[in-house]
Amino acid sequence: LIIGGHGTGWNNISDWTDYPNQAKRKAALKTRSFGGLDNTYAINVSSLAQAIETNGIKMQYILFDACYMGNVETAYELKDVTNFMISSSSEIMGAGVPYKTTWSYLNSSAPNYSGFVNGVVNFYKNSSNPFCNMAAIDCRQMDNLAQVMKEINSKYTLSSSVPLDSIQPLDGFSPNLFYDMSVYIDSLVPSGSLKDKYTSQMKLTIKAAAHTEQAYTALMSYRGATFKVKNYCGLSISDPSQHSVAIKGREKTGWWKATH
Repeated sequence: LIIGGHGTGWNNISDWTDYPNQAKRKAALKTRSFGGLDNTYAINVSSLAQAIETNGIKMQYILFDACYMGNVETAYELKDVTNFMISSSSEIMGAGVPYKTTWSYLNSSAPNYSGFVNGVVNFYKNSSNPFCNMAAIDCRQMDNLAQVMKEINSKYTLSSSVPLDSIQPLDGFSPNLFYDMSVYIDSLVPSGSLKDKYTSQMKLTIKAAAHTEQAYTALMSYRGATFKVKNYCGLSISDPSQHSVAIKGREKTGWWKATH
């Protein structure tokens, strides 16, 4: 299943009251969106999962050709309806996924996820808009990842001395909504054995991940802006976010309930 459109990740439409006006102006009113854009064409990730499950289907993969869908909350929501999720944790440029040069990696009974992810990112590295991150997530590992995260959360919380801007942001919202998951885990400073357990599980969960040196955001200005991406594990997380949408909605997600 390949889905193109706008996206704001795991968050529900009802969580938003002040979606950035600049993004609204850029978005075509009749373009489908996951969350965020408050109009009759937006749906929630949970609705997608329910629709697939109701029809008795399990996808080999779900590819989001849409911004901000590469978060752990979304991957967990889809864990029972797809084997893999391919997505970006930041904004996708207008050219979208370069299917002409990468489709052959997916058009197989055994897709080459690493070839596809690297193909997409390399396309952008060599373009006039070198901004992209992309990952393939093994959703069959999400329950195991949640168990490790629950153990971490039971023992560690983010210290008030840790500035949020020291955790790699992957978005242009203000305040940030999505942070790199592995940098967040590092910021909790778990014990060596528990950190090793997390690292081992992530190696099983992240089939492939790649990124350019910078990411782009068009959320706040007409000309857009870029920001440095030093770390990208393949998944973002909203646990540390102070954005009102995260505060309002994250505790309702299946991921939060499974890990706290």
